[in-house]
Amino acid sequence: MQGERRDVLELLLGKEGVDVESLLGLKGVDIGVRNSGATPQHAARLLDPDYLNEANENGKTPLWMASQWGHKKVVLSLLGIEGVDVNKANKYGDTPLWVASHMGHKKVVKLLLGKDGVDVNKANIDGETPLWIASQMGHDEVVKSLLEIEDIDVNKASKEGQTPLWVAVQEGREKIVNLLLGKRGIEINKADDDDWTPLLVAAMCKNQKVVISLLGKDGVEVNEANKYGETPLFRASQKGHNKVVELLLGKDGVDVNKANDDGDTPLMVAAHGIVRRLLLNFLDGDPFAHHVYASDIYFV
Repeated sequence: MQGERRDVLELLLGKEGVDVESLLGLKGVDIGVRNSGATPQHAARLLDPDYLNEANENGKTPLWMASQWGHKKVVLSLLGIEGVDVNKANKYGDTPLWVASHMGHKKVVKLLLGKDGVDVNKANIDGETPLWIASQMGHDEVVKSLLEIEDIDVNKASKEGQTPLWVAVQEGREKIVNLLLGKRGIEINKADDDDWTPLLVAAMCKNQKVVISLLGKDGVEVNEANKYGETPLFRASQKGHNKVVELLLGKDGVDVNKANDDGDTPLMVAAHGIVRRLLLNFLDGDPFAHHVYASDIYFV
């Protein structure tokens, strides 16, 4: 029976045009859920302190559902009730803060962050924190709010070893990348489980602006390779990303001759004539001095 109460609340919260104040037992309004058998009076009972942290079969509490739908007034009222569990997660480990961050409900996120005891770094079963999911989804205002929290772990990675910076780079979230790069303690070279660094991902994805931001950060490792021995220059050359190749060649310390595990250099795998010309110019036009054979070079 109690699980059914939570199911009714989910129906109420998800109903388009619902007056959320009715969920708190205020002046009655017709919220159009007569067919479900639910009324504002049912909703008021659901928010009784005895049932405050009770979850439905999917692990969703009233606070979780209100956070998911972005109902600021309901969240505010629930947070004011003594005993509310602000960190209680659903069956996937998603907390109210996580789901609000995922949906981009910036006002709800701020309310949750203001609650004593909120765990800003609590990850779900996939190792994804609120900052991680906000960075992936491109919710820059949510990311800003999260980064203002003193205890935020900006480098906490998912199960696959991907940090918020890593996933923001992968998704091409330029603004969020710059926000994260501005956070003290950011680990710019932290790679995933396959040894892909953020710079390597950016070079692969042909994201010039992100590459520029990463290359401008002190300590960036321009020659860091993945588990196959492929550097950012190698992947950019292979993919024919000539603008990215130019940017990488302009970075002090770049190793133009660093080969992958098969012994192939960026010049040998360059997919387009313009990239080959860039690399040859960098090598002073003498490929033979760098173990590149004439048969490996052609122009398109």
